[in-house]
Amino acid sequence: MLGVGELEGPHKSGMNENALELSKRLSLKDSGVNVQFKEFEGEGHLSVLPPLINRALRFALKRAKEHLVLTEDELFPSG
Repeated sequence: MLGVGELEGPHKSGMNENALELSKRLSLKDSGVNVQFKEFEGEGHLSVLPPLINRALRFALKRAKEHLVLTEDELFPSG
């Protein structure tokens, strides 16, 4: 999960463009990496943190849930 605030766009660092490019490179077909990029509307460098953390946690937990497959015996051990 890569996220930036929309208001960071005009900064000379090019953070928004660089983050988008990084997400594209990391998501190459054969990489096996699932990357999501999000530019948060109306947010700046610091104000982006709360919505970014919220989104990143949901992203990470969803991915973990998709890969966590337990059998019924593992979920409910009998003994």
